[in-house]
Amino acid sequence: RRRRPHEELNENVEPEFEGGTSMKNIPGSNPDRMILRMEVRDRVKAALGELSPVEKAAFVLRHFDGMSIEEIAGTLGLRSNAAKHSIFRAVRKMRRALAPIASLAE
Repeated sequence: RRRRPHEELNENVEPEFEGGTSMKNIPGSNPDRMILRMEVRDRVKAALGELSPVEKAAFVLRHFDGMSIEEIAGTLGLRSNAAKHSIFRAVRKMRRALAPIASLAE
């Protein structure tokens, strides 16, 4: 079987948010905020690690790279509905994993 693009994702890359900002570049000198950012970063990395390869690829392409559903489907070799469902499952899993710290960030 040929390798699909989602199988070639680098597992050690820290995701960047829109505008090229990574979590480590967000300014702030408050120690409590820095600790919270580190906790969020660690939980996001752990939650991403719990996703299937397709879910992870679809989630990263949608939420970090800003690709459309059609672009994601084409990139991953999926139908549009399968790409949407992969993103939906990934978001649901990410919300569940990050729920314990969501109230701390408010």
